[in-house]
Amino acid sequence: MRSAALFVEGIADVKFFQDFVQYHFGQTLQEGQHIVKCSGNGGLAAQTNKFTQFALQGLTNCIIFDADSEEQETDFAGTKDRIAKELASITETIHAERPDLPVQFDVFLLPNNYDNGDLETLLERIINPANQPLLDCWDTYEQCILMQQKRIPQTLSVPIRKSKIYSYMEILHGTSNKEREQAKEKNRDYAKQEDWLLNHPETQKLHAFLAHYFSSTLNQSTP
Repeated sequence: MRSAALFVEGIADVKFFQDFVQYHFGQTLQEGQHIVKCSGNGGLAAQTNKFTQFALQGLTNCIIFDADSEEQETDFAGTKDRIAKELASITETIHAERPDLPVQFDVFLLPNNYDNGDLETLLERIINPANQPLLDCWDTYEQCILMQQKRIPQTLSVPIRKSKIYSYMEILHGTSNKEREQAKEKNRDYAKQEDWLLNHPETQKLHAFLAHYFSSTLNQSTP
């Protein structure tokens, strides 16, 4: 049974939650029907018609966005407050046309609904421990770049964590062009235990949140 529709930020989020819900609850999420990509912060207002559509079906609109961090000029508290204000405004808009329609929202901010961070933060935490040395190599690479700042006159920037996750996947599956396709966000298999552990303790908060809206006998043990 499914009693919610999910609203997420990007392509990687769509694929991750499709795999996560399939793995834990045995349910398939079709993009546009059960899970909606909002194209990042500020994209909620554009989904007003979708919110109304799902409310008419008696579904809760679950917003699952990145908490972000101070480096991204916000943090968990700031993002939560901004989303709350956006949803209040959207609810007013909907009720202006449909005053009797109950519109339910619920919000979860990645990685765990209390820390700063994002989807990539969660992904780093749930990689198969056998592959941790690969991420350690990346960390060494980042430190090396920062050390070169004194030697190179122009300002240097460390590649974003999306690149880190892409490289992790490419290293594992990048022998040929066809295999490299698996590293792309839309093609990843997050249920592949050689790469990721969807029952990792770091997914416990997310699993509990989704369990309110999805029920199944599959993989129901708490992470």
